Amino acid sequence: MLAKVLTLSTLVSALILINGCSSKKGPTEGYTSKAPGISVSTFTAAEESVDVVRELPGTTSSELHSILASNVSGRVLAVDVTEGSLVSTGQALVHLDARHIIAGKQAAVGAVGRTEAEIVKANSALELERATSLTRIQDAEATLSGAKASLAIAAERKSITAEGARSQEIAQARSAVVQADASVRLATLENDRMRGLLKAGAIPQRDVDRTSVALEQATAQRNIVRQQLALLEEGARQQERSASAQSVLAAEATVRQAEAGVSAARAGLRQVLVRQADLNAAKAALISARATVADANISLNDSIIRAPFAGRIVRRIADPGVLASPGTPIIEIDGGKSSFDIEVPEALISRFKVGNKLRIAIPVVGPQDMSGVVRQITPQASGMAHAYKVRLSLPDTLAPLTGIYGIAKITVARRKAIMLDEMSIRRRDGLSYVYIVTSDGLAQSRVVTLGTPVGGRFPVASGLAVGDVVIRESVAGLTDGVRVNGARQ
Repeated sequence: MLAKVLTLSTLVSALILINGCSSKKGPTEGYTSKAPGISVSTFTAAEESVDVVRELPGTTSSELHSILASNVSGRVLAVDVTEGSLVSTGQALVHLDARHIIAGKQAAVGAVGRTEAEIVKANSALELERATSLTRIQDAEATLSGAKASLAIAAERKSITAEGARSQEIAQARSAVVQADASVRLATLENDRMRGLLKAGAIPQRDVDRTSVALEQATAQRNIVRQQLALLEEGARQQERSASAQSVLAAEATVRQAEAGVSAARAGLRQVLVRQADLNAAKAALISARATVADANISLNDSIIRAPFAGRIVRRIADPGVLASPGTPIIEIDGGKSSFDIEVPEALISRFKVGNKLRIAIPVVGPQDMSGVVRQITPQASGMAHAYKVRLSLPDTLAPLTGIYGIAKITVARRKAIMLDEMSIRRRDGLSYVYIVTSDGLAQSRVVTLGTPVGGRFPVASGLAVGDVVIRESVAGLTDGVRVNGARQ
């Protein structure tokens, strides 16, 4: 390209010279003799130390990008946004038909209510069964204790009946008979004495009656102790021994029956375990029903697709009436800060560090370069060109942009070059040229090849030499061959 520009510049210069030679009077002579000079501002071309800038094309992107899909099956009822719509975090974007989800939730809520009632019922049955079983066991154990005590008494009686009265008991009975006889004699004497006093008129009848009653009581008591002594001396009869043996057998049967009752009462505790199992099953069913309700709530929430972050709708994929299934893309959204993505050749990647600042030109945004900060560098090159992907952060004030072309500029070296301001450059038919002042004081156009601008100024690749006097700005009437009065600055 540079060779083509140089060739074109040479051809233009040659045409100018040919036109000048074919005239009877040269342009210099004509203007010198007939026209006054034009006042212009000039400067002398000199080399400056400038940066060598490498331009890397790229495109803008968003910090956040998401393709929203459905998590549940349902027909799309409404899409509240269009491409380009600005949305906020949590804003509803798409509504799905959720009637089947609502019906499932209602069924699950009903199951929760029924299961809670079953838990109350099972818990009451458990408490009642536990209390009843404990009462039965306590009653059976008390019955068993009473039966064992009766058996002990019956056994003791049988033993006493079989062995007969002991000598100590007979001696005690005889002593009781002696005491009873003495009491009768004493009561008789007292009664006789009282009767004598009654005949003498010394005491009333009631005193005699009292001694008569005392005599009768003493006589009755003597008869009792005599019978007891007779029984002890005689010993137990066969009927009594048989009766005591039968009493022992009956008491043993009662004990066995009581033991069986205790076993039966304790066996009733198994029913408590059954009631506990019923309660546990009801609790498990309640957990399952509540989980179903929670799952229905999640599905119901998923029937409304919301914006995960604030941003702009990039693409609307589905329209109302479409049957969405889990994983079906519906909305594409960008958000977050704007970024600029470039591919850096491996020869330049060593110049990029996270946090470095680069100048970025995005023509759509404006003519001025903006500052970008290196935020992310992929650790591995990709593609045949072995280029690394680098992401730069753009200023926060920049509106979100996606897919906009731009150029990142990085200084790779410094060199000497003649620099031109924009006002010194004329452009026509795709060429850039300047006016210089010849040694004769005449204006002459010169085609120049310009490099990448640096700070608003353009380095000259060809067309100018050090020492050339360049006209700084455009002036009315300035053409080739016009005499100029230049004030060098």
